[in-house]
Amino acid sequence: MLGNQYFMARNYTLAEAEFLNAFDQTPESIELKKKLIICFTQTDKLNQAVDYALELAENHFTFLVSTKPEQDDCPCKELVEKMKLTCTESPDDNVRLGILWLLCEPANASNYFVKSLKKIKIID
Repeated sequence: MLGNQYFMARNYTLAEAEFLNAFDQTPESIELKKKLIICFTQTDKLNQAVDYALELAENHFTFLVSTKPEQDDCPCKELVEKMKLTCTESPDDNVRLGILWLLCEPANASNYFVKSLKKIKIID
């Protein structure tokens, strides 16, 4: 699939377009949904990333916690490290980081979601 080639080359804009076309044909593919979430975090479509991530967490939690990032060529850790260099600590940045951690190391995700909630004063 061309989308996978773009994804491996870290061209998330082109990968997203290809994955969306493929997703129309196979909307039940959780692997495709995961890749779309990653693309959305990198193409400033945070609302879609949140929606898809919530659906994965609600309906496919075992898939999330059993992910093996190294085996799956998952770029999340690399993206997190890159984002940390430019992160503004805004609620959106923290949600984006939380989603990326959710996809590769779920135990690290909650810290960023809590930071976001504190920034918007939902929790103390």
